[in-house]
Amino acid sequence: MYEQINKLKVNRSRTSSSSIQRSMRKENINTKALREKGSFPSITQRLSKEDVKVSLKGEGSLFTNGMKLSAFTNTALGEEHFIKHGAEFNEVDTKQQYIKKAQSFGNQISKEYVEATINNTNIRFDPNNNFMLIASGKKILTFYVWNPIFSKDPVAYAIYYTITHNQRTPIRELPEDILVKLKDKGIDLFSTERDFVDAELRKGISIDKIMDLSGAPFEFIIERDFIRDKKYGDMRRALYKENNEGERLIYEGNNINLTEPNEDFYKDAKEFLENV
Repeated sequence: MYEQINKLKVNRSRTSSSSIQRSMRKENINTKALREKGSFPSITQRLSKEDVKVSLKGEGSLFTNGMKLSAFTNTALGEEHFIKHGAEFNEVDTKQQYIKKAQSFGNQISKEYVEATINNTNIRFDPNNNFMLIASGKKILTFYVWNPIFSKDPVAYAIYYTITHNQRTPIRELPEDILVKLKDKGIDLFSTERDFVDAELRKGISIDKIMDLSGAPFEFIIERDFIRDKKYGDMRRALYKENNEGERLIYEGNNINLTEPNEDFYKDAKEFLENV
């Protein structure tokens, strides 16, 4: 998709502000051209206010008869998510146990959950144990224990991911009444997008890949990248090296895990740099 885009190689030591601005303008022109052709992003359908529903804890379930889940949308997806999330649950040792636990959670009826529906995608979160279930109709998409390193708000993150990654709709193209409806429920998609972009930048994901995943504007991602550099200064740059083409490569030594950063990531990185 992005072969037509002139990628910006971000090099803090060699790239001037004016050259970055010229690159941004050039990329924005190409991005606009791709969007007008309908290939960026691949929006499957437009959401309306009626497609989006949120029920907070104590308000009553959106699934008054339970979610009546069958299984994962396909066998491979079930295997993938069991490998990824099965160990997060107690007494889950097999894929079958993982699926059964997801079905049991989905079929419960309670006012204690936070729930949402985005078109045909159903979301349920239990704030008591951080269980998160996402399904497409009666088919399970994923089931996991929420980890706060992704975002401050688990339900906002699930809604954001569903709209941008699954529905292929950038949040800036949502109708205003949807944004207002979500805001009234305490769901701030723009704050969640900041969390998402920051996390992807921490992992060293390229700017064009983040654009492809989220539909976030190029200028916004670059701004978040600059803010991170300004905040963490030389420490962050020291954790990166560049190959001969100027592309950033993550430094993976000294037991600093940059692919799965946690809340102590920068503290650990700073301690490392102070001792080299």
